[in-house]
Amino acid sequence: MCQTSIVINLIVRIMEEKFPMRFREIKNDQKLKHMHRKKLLNDEEGSVLIVALIMLVLLTLIGVSATTTSEIETKISGNDRVQKRNLYAAEGAALHGAQDLEGVPDPKTVPPVYLHALNTVADGNLRSDAFWDSTAPVNSQVSVHSITGVVSAASDTRFMVTSEGLAGGVKATSLDMTKSNVHAYLIYGRCMRPNSGPTIVEVGYRKAF
Repeated sequence: MCQTSIVINLIVRIMEEKFPMRFREIKNDQKLKHMHRKKLLNDEEGSVLIVALIMLVLLTLIGVSATTTSEIETKISGNDRVQKRNLYAAEGAALHGAQDLEGVPDPKTVPPVYLHALNTVADGNLRSDAFWDSTAPVNSQVSVHSITGVVSAASDTRFMVTSEGLAGGVKATSLDMTKSNVHAYLIYGRCMRPNSGPTIVEVGYRKAF
């Protein structure tokens, strides 16, 4: 190996002496290539930083978007839960009204305080908080179906009943004294909780007397 190396070095020296310009050009080309390669590597150092910053921004945006989506879904789920709870409470209040009205033998002769005569309640009254409020004249009745579990004058569920007159508008004839008249009613159940809108349920009801 040593002898081969010595021979190669001698050949290189002879060639340099014979062709000095050619060997100088070759060395210069090698130096230029080395410098060019080193310059390219130095130029690429900044691009790596830019790519890393772009990836960091993208990951941040994805994280913020996922967090926002999660918060929106949580609010939607909460609102849906509150709406269903209010709906069930209002429905329970309406059924409470039907049960209470069923216990009145003759609502026309001795009407309960929550029963309104025909055409005395407008649609605007049903949407009015003052109409349902316990501090107003007695328009509604507190329902035992309270979400809070405590029945008081300020309970969150109430019901009221409006008369619709005779069912079908037909009155029993005097020839059949044993036949009762069928009266139609509309029963409204309402649930109104703090920080939520009112939920009103309408139930049709008929009673013969």
